[in-house]
Amino acid sequence: MNQLLQAIQDLTEQIRLADKDALSLTEISKWMGKTPNRIRQMVREGSIPHYKQGNLLYFSKREVEAWLLKDKVATREELRAKAHNYLNNKRQ
Repeated sequence: MNQLLQAIQDLTEQIRLADKDALSLTEISKWMGKTPNRIRQMVREGSIPHYKQGNLLYFSKREVEAWLLKDKVATREELRAKAHNYLNNKRQ
């Protein structure tokens, strides 16, 4: 029964976070699946987009999502197509 209650609470939290754009340190760490300490380290490194109001950190979920998705690794099929296009253009 406790596991079911915990699962419901976790789902409720995920739904609440899905509707927000500005997230706190605790919320962004849950959303990303990283510890708050790891997020703080990323802030110190300047590697994650963030905002600061006094001592509080805030994160735009849209900006963090764009940052996470910025370095897409091409699939084998995409690489094959790129190589094919390159070779075809070079022959012309």
